[in-house]
Amino acid sequence: KFKNEATNVKERAQKLAELNAQNKSKFIDKNIGKKYAVIVETKKGDYLTGHTPNYITCYFKGNYNSNDIVSVKLTGAYLDGALAEVVD
Repeated sequence: KFKNEATNVKERAQKLAELNAQNKSKFIDKNIGKKYAVIVETKKGDYLTGHTPNYITCYFKGNYNSNDIVSVKLTGAYLDGALAEVVD
């Protein structure tokens, strides 16, 4: 009995994780083309990273320091968030 319940829990958890990934992807897609002010947080590889006010991780290039506020426009999905370009 317990083995069956554990399998059901794992299956439900997997389905929820898949649904979460789909919803996140749709949410990011809806925000492509929008402009946001982001705070520069870290550098990962060639990209600086920050988060939009609605918590999308964005990756962009530029010569900025941590805690600088930068205006960006989301251009496409990338890794766990979106690519962005710096705008005025």
